[in-house]
Amino acid sequence: MGYHSAHRGPDMAVRRTLDRMRALDRAWNDRRWHDYAEFLGEDLVAHGNGAAPPLHKRAHIDQAIRFCAAFPDARIHVDSYLELFSSHDGHHSCAMARLTGTASGGLTLPADLLDGPDAAPLKRAFDVPRLAICRWERGWIVDYRVHLDTSLMLHQLRDPAAP
Repeated sequence: MGYHSAHRGPDMAVRRTLDRMRALDRAWNDRRWHDYAEFLGEDLVAHGNGAAPPLHKRAHIDQAIRFCAAFPDARIHVDSYLELFSSHDGHHSCAMARLTGTASGGLTLPADLLDGPDAAPLKRAFDVPRLAICRWERGWIVDYRVHLDTSLMLHQLRDPAAP
């Protein structure tokens, strides 16, 4: 067995995982929720910033749909990931990308998230780092951890004209 044959397996596993990660993020960007769901295992456990209990597959997809409804132009910048890598066996991946979007005019958040007594309407854009860490089994994500810099996002979204 030559050098290339001996090393083809792990290289192919890494390439396949990274290609699937890009395709997952592109499906999210295009709001192709059926395609997005195809990358998620039926027993998915999805974590977001550690604040809430983990979500199962359907709840995770529903949360993504709600997020995109609140930020209709939200986009994960997949053509210029800040970092994108996989373990040698393709079972784990990490993608850091810019997440940008603009709040629709009617979106409000609870006052405790905005450091004030009133829930101020959000009308501005955001541009924050997004980190996605995945564990893959048989080509599906079974553990999905997404982290956003929510402090920076909220800072950018605050409407300075709001009371």
